[in-house]
Amino acid sequence: MGNPLPFWSWKIWFSSFFFGFSLLCILVSGRCLEDQKLLLLEFKRGLSFDPQTDSTNKLLSWSSTTDCCSWDGVTCDPRTGHVISLDISSSFITGGINGSSSLFDLQRLQHLNLANNSLYSSPFPSGFDRLFSLTHLNLSYSGFSGHIPLEISSLKMLVSLDLSASPLVAPIQLRRANLEKLVKNLTNLEELYLGGIDISVADWGPILSTLFNLRILSLPDCHVAGPIHSSLSKLQLLTHLNLDGNDLSSEVPDFLTNFSSLQYLHLSSCGLYGRVPEKIFLMPSLCFLDVSGNSNLTGSLPEFPPSSQLKVIKISGTRFSGKLPDSINNLAVLEDLELSGCSFFGSIPSSFGNLTELINIDFSRNNFSGSLPSFASSNKVISLKFAHNSFTGTIPLSYGDQLISLQVLDLRNNWLQGIIPKSLYTKQSIESLLLGQNKFHGQLEKFQNASSLSLREMDFSQNKLQGLVPESIFQIKGLNVLRLSSNNFSGFITLEMFKDLRELGTLELSENNFSFNVSGSNSNMFPKIGTLKLSSCKITEFPNFLRNQTNLFHLDLSNNRIKGEIPNWTWNVGDGKLVHLNLSHNMLEAFEKPGPNLTSTFLAVLDLHSNMLQGSFPIPPASIIFLDYSENKFTTNIPYNIGNYINYAVFFSLASNNLSGGIPLSLCNAFDLQVLDLSDNHLTGSIPSCLVSSNILKVLKLRNNEFLGTVPQVIGNECSLRTLDLSQNHLAVLVLQSNNYDGSIKDTQTANAFALLQIIDISSNNFSGNLPARWFQSWRGMKKRTKESQESQILKFVYLELSNLYYQDSVTLMNKGLSMELAKILTIFTSIDVSNNQFEGEIPEMLGDFDALLVLNMSNNNFKGQIPATLGNLKELGSLDLSHNQLSGKIPEKLATLNFLSVLKLSQNLLVGEIPRGPQFATFTAASFEGNAGLCGFPLPKACQNALPPVEQTTKDKEGSDGTGMVIGITLGVVVSNEIIKKRRKVHRSISSGHALRRNL
Repeated sequence: MGNPLPFWSWKIWFSSFFFGFSLLCILVSGRCLEDQKLLLLEFKRGLSFDPQTDSTNKLLSWSSTTDCCSWDGVTCDPRTGHVISLDISSSFITGGINGSSSLFDLQRLQHLNLANNSLYSSPFPSGFDRLFSLTHLNLSYSGFSGHIPLEISSLKMLVSLDLSASPLVAPIQLRRANLEKLVKNLTNLEELYLGGIDISVADWGPILSTLFNLRILSLPDCHVAGPIHSSLSKLQLLTHLNLDGNDLSSEVPDFLTNFSSLQYLHLSSCGLYGRVPEKIFLMPSLCFLDVSGNSNLTGSLPEFPPSSQLKVIKISGTRFSGKLPDSINNLAVLEDLELSGCSFFGSIPSSFGNLTELINIDFSRNNFSGSLPSFASSNKVISLKFAHNSFTGTIPLSYGDQLISLQVLDLRNNWLQGIIPKSLYTKQSIESLLLGQNKFHGQLEKFQNASSLSLREMDFSQNKLQGLVPESIFQIKGLNVLRLSSNNFSGFITLEMFKDLRELGTLELSENNFSFNVSGSNSNMFPKIGTLKLSSCKITEFPNFLRNQTNLFHLDLSNNRIKGEIPNWTWNVGDGKLVHLNLSHNMLEAFEKPGPNLTSTFLAVLDLHSNMLQGSFPIPPASIIFLDYSENKFTTNIPYNIGNYINYAVFFSLASNNLSGGIPLSLCNAFDLQVLDLSDNHLTGSIPSCLVSSNILKVLKLRNNEFLGTVPQVIGNECSLRTLDLSQNHLAVLVLQSNNYDGSIKDTQTANAFALLQIIDISSNNFSGNLPARWFQSWRGMKKRTKESQESQILKFVYLELSNLYYQDSVTLMNKGLSMELAKILTIFTSIDVSNNQFEGEIPEMLGDFDALLVLNMSNNNFKGQIPATLGNLKELGSLDLSHNQLSGKIPEKLATLNFLSVLKLSQNLLVGEIPRGPQFATFTAASFEGNAGLCGFPLPKACQNALPPVEQTTKDKEGSDGTGMVIGITLGVVVSNEIIKKRRKVHRSISSGHALRRNL
């Protein structure tokens, strides 16, 4: 036996052997088999695709002169040279894959990916059963349509199957029997993606629960129904479960918390309700949770343990509430927290800002308060959204100085104040800076290098900013949205200042102290502008640059000083795209001859009110939704066929013109009309019955015309009127049951007549007869409702929802002898005015049920009998006028308990006895009771026998009422007393104190 080789010799031999073996492997793997190449080339020749679409198309590298194993998307077995993986996803393939394709002869294929192509006219091919070695098959969003080939079920080695599709592009159905057959033999399946496929199968859970090896189950937008079956609990290996966008209509099942390996749980927008088990947030392996978009889902955030693995929490658009727990700082790996549109409140724990992995935060549309967290340790933050809350204080300096990755900052609609840090709007990373609807003040500072900034969107609107706008803002070349409206900016603006803003799509400069010189004919100005709002910019002429705009769809030139004619080219602005045009509050007098032909436009909103336009008004286009011609000098009759042009209109006003004639019956064809205002004209004739029987119309205002006769008798059970104003006409009969021309109001058998009315004004007519008690039974709008949000307390009607535009009702009421226009009406504002008629009989006791009533005026009629004691139940009542009637008896003692009563008129009746005593009654003067010979006691000079001394007014009472009646305005622009305002939450902050806006367009 020879001597063994030394160690170094073995080392050389082993290295040589390894090198040779590796070289052999390289040679083999570097050359695909010839038959494999031929099959691939034949497959390519049969395909339809556009080689010019994208230079990165994988198929462009497939050439007969190169090794097929080096082609893009092709992977070979390094030992045998067979093609084992083919990925031609996103290759712009439009056709050529069918059962005869050589693709299905690549029998060693293990991975096949045809995803994201455009095979929209191609049915699923047959032949998949020939690819018996497949472990991964991805046909997602390939465009195949028709029936899913059930031969896929024979691929027993399949580990991953993705058949996801877009239901709008390639609708695919998978019924129960086919679903069962498809998965029957796929016992090795670990990943199943069926997103977008219509699986209307009731027992989908039990069928899929047989796939015990499943780790990923993805069924978004599959029309699967709930509840989530407990049989899914058999899938104990699940790490991903996605049921987004289905209609589960059930509660979140407790058994989901038993999945010990679950990491990703997607349950967004799937009709879930009830309370989310807190244990879900505490699952030890869970890192992604999305239950957003379930509007009936409730819950709160639990106390989080230090070991939590949660990276993403999305609960936006649910009814989650409560405060953020202090333990939120235990979410050490948290990256994304989205809570928008919930009911969270309170301050944000300061420790939350210490989380270091945060990237995206969205707390918008909640009730958070206090100061903003600094996030000084969170230098990975990209997006911060705190809009529509009640945050106070200033913007932390760390937002501009330390958050080096910040791209989106949305702080709109809060109570923030102070100076806007220069470091924010000069930050290189910031793309969207939204600070509108706050209380920021001061001037914006000048800055350098504006052209290098990344800003795309800047919203500083509705603040208290002042001074000149820095010219550097007009040098941010990539700026797409610029909103500076409703501030105190001053100075001169010229078109030349915008020459560098070639990307600008939205420009809003309204409601400032600008003087905008629009002179010039630069046809290249604003090449991409879509929204242009220049209200109150002291513009004196139609901007000539508008002639050549091809993308403009929203134009507001209201509240300017434009005189003369509206040029005909105005109607062609935007090259047919214009949908919103507001020229109101100018000094326009006429339309350029031959007059506009609006029927060929696509206008949805046209506002010409408060001008001096004369003659006939233009017929609107069929696309109109909001049409306001009010407060002009239009004459002649309303066209008989006007209703045929406003089929889709929600708002239509011709108020305050010089129109005559009757109301055309064609208005009955305006089936979507919610607001109709024809008041303050010279209209005559009768009122069409369809206007009061509509279940859509909410505001009907016909005041101050010359209507005669009766109010129509057809009142539907679902009558939706909330404001009815028939005052100052010559109406004599209001009939709610049958037409009896006896001058009286008849009782109604209609259970829900005028159920939603909040304001009814039939004053200053010739109505007579009794007020039947049953008339008031269905008026739910006069009664208290559950607590409503600040936004919902405004009586407003959306007329263009996608644009977030709405009409806010206004109505003129008589109170204290004054005519007052209530320009913003709270849903809590309720009023009944039947004054200045010839009503008689007793005042119905049922009025005492209207516990939300604020104003009751029944003066100047012929009411008799006693004042109902039930009126003492109207605890919110601020104004009561029963003067100039024939009421008798004593004043009910309960009236003295109405603490908010600031207007009381009982004069000129037949009342007797002692005036009740109380702190509020002590504030009224003798004028409230004069003309009642039988009354005595304070404040009348006539003393009563055995009278007690007058009640002393406390300091608090003196501060609460000045004895002059109700207060107009007070934040809301509504006639409500100070005391009433104190009882309710502050609403709609955009209305300044005592300032009533007629509309907010």
